[in-house]
Amino acid sequence: TWRALDARADAERDPSAGYDFRPLWALASGAVFLTLMEYFGMPDDFHTVVRWLGDLEMEGVLHGETFRTLWSSPWWELMNHSWWAAWRVLGFFVLPLFVIKLSGDRIDDCLALARNFGLQLIMAFPEDRLPTMFQHADTVVQCRVERTYDEDTEQVKNIENWVVRVEGSRLAELME
Repeated sequence: TWRALDARADAERDPSAGYDFRPLWALASGAVFLTLMEYFGMPDDFHTVVRWLGDLEMEGVLHGETFRTLWSSPWWELMNHSWWAAWRVLGFFVLPLFVIKLSGDRIDDCLALARNFGLQLIMAFPEDRLPTMFQHADTVVQCRVERTYDEDTEQVKNIENWVVRVEGSRLAELME
């Protein structure tokens, strides 16, 4: 229940730390990101930006005819969807990472919090972060691509893909 969660949080909270503003930051930044995505990340907004850039081309501020001819491009629909998707990646992933970084919390703290709430995460990270990240995972799936090059022709000679699955507890034993 919520009362049990509140009691547990009160027991773990340091009384000398004062008020914890992190939830306020998370909610406020989330509201700002959702607003940005709603008011700037829709296809109509893409049309407005392209129209504005086309006007700048007509005035001679920008050179060329890229934006004036964009409307008749066969890629117009794809660009609309790309604009929408780019704003989603920005609002749901990139900007929240900046907030986490600026808040002073470490990614490890955020992962531990997700684990405490029982959330399931899929994480992608470079291999050098494995010693830190596997502690937050039940299962680790490592995907690698290795290429060999022919120096004479400067082309890829061999591509080898492999995937290894290791249980997190087994990996902890191996790391000790």
